[in-house]
This record gives sequence, structure tokens and C-alpha cells, in this order.
Amino acid sequence: MERFVRLIAPTNRLDFLFKLVLFVLLSGMLNHTRAVLSHGWADANTFAYNLQAAAFTALPMSTLALLLIQHLNALQEKLYTQATTDQLTQLPNRRWFLEQCPSELRQGMIMVLLDLDHFKAVNDTHGHDTGDACLIAISDHFRAVLPEDTQCARLGGEEFGIFFKQTSLPQVLDWIGKICQGVQVSVGGDEKVAVTVSAGILAVDGGVTMRRAFQLADAAMYDAKAAGRSRFAMAHISDANVSRARHAGVRDAIA
Repeated sequence: MERFVRLIAPTNRLDFLFKLVLFVLLSGMLNHTRAVLSHGWADANTFAYNLQAAAFTALPMSTLALLLIQHLNALQEKLYTQATTDQLTQLPNRRWFLEQCPSELRQGMIMVLLDLDHFKAVNDTHGHDTGDACLIAISDHFRAVLPEDTQCARLGGEEFGIFFKQTSLPQVLDWIGKICQGVQVSVGGDEKVAVTVSAGILAVDGGVTMRRAFQLADAAMYDAKAAGRSRFAMAHISDANVSRARHAGVRDAIA
């Protein structure tokens, strides 16, 4: 039904007019067919006559139907947006992220999992309102660093995910390096708290399932935290083996 609504719903005024004319013509065709079946070709009225007779009812009913379908489609899109958007950060949520990512990652794809550093301490020290402000600030930081069409989502709590389908690894490393540096968030007066990020990057060389990709990127993220936080660790995967290399910054990773 959702696909039917998306197919029928007019996208603009011209599309509305086109579909209205189409519906009226279809009604005329059905009316003409009924006349032919009832009276035969010889005694049935012309198509133009049957179209005119059908249009008297079909025009207002088709107009109303298209308006209702258009409204229903708008409601469906609004509900989908609400269901796939994180209310606090306005980033897409985990459901949207998993829908956008393929079930199996192929060569050239890159998965990144990110986690805020010492986020529990921020909540415990400054309160959950400050914690929320940090999540919003880091989300804005993501938007400022990443291209507009990047598949970036809040997966839950202080964890985020980014998926790159066709982006060069050096470019991704540059972006993630900037993201890991974090931002400064005001906690009242002149006091500020530094919000940094640890990230795990999985660059796919062969085939790997989405579940396995999450596991590898998550493990690499904890490698980054163990190495001192505010940095990323990288997990390379091939069909035969997995090797990890810690990176304290973009220059080391590219060199």
C-alpha cells in the first residue's frame, strides 16, 4: 500500500493535472466498455459521449481521491522522517543507518564507529543537560566536517556511525581526524568542557557482512580509546585476514 500511495501521489501541480486527466480518461474508457458489453458495438454510444458522461462523476471524485492520496503520502513521509530521526541531535538514527547500509560491504566501502570520550564523567560532573548540549555540539561538528550527503547517524547514547560507499581512504582519514579533535562546549560562565571523539575505521578490501563490519569497527574504536582517546584506530579486512594498526593522527595514517 505504501508503494501504491507513493506511485499515485502527485509530486507537483503538473503531475496532479496529468494524473487527473488520466483518471478521467480511464473512467471514460471503462464507461465505454460497459456500454459496448451491454449493447454491442453497433448500438453503443461513441467513446466521446461515454467519456463526457463519465467525466461528470469522475472529475470531482478523481480530484478528491488525488488530494487525499497526496495528503496521505505527505503523512507517510512525515512519519518515516520522525521514525528515522534522532530527536535530540536531528541526525538520522540507528534504524535509518542500518536501512542505508548494505547487508554485505564490498571492496572500497568504509565503516566508521565513533564514541564520545569520557561522556559519563561529563554527565556526572555537569549534569545531563550539559551532556545533551555536548551531543548536539558534536553532531553539529560532524555536519561541519563531513559532506552534506554523508550517511552519518546517532546509533544510540554517545555512539555514532558513518558509512562511506565510494570515498577515498585518505579523504576519510582527514575528515575523521578532524572529528576526533572534537569541540569546546560551554558549561556556564567562562568554563568550557572539551568533547573529543574516539573512532574505529574499517576499510573493506574484500566482502564482509554488516554485522562483522560493526564488530571490527567497534573493536578498532576501543583500540583508539586504549591508545589515549581523541584519535582513531584502523582495522583493515581482506578475504583471508584482518590486521589492525593504531593511528594517533592523520599524518601518521597517510604516511
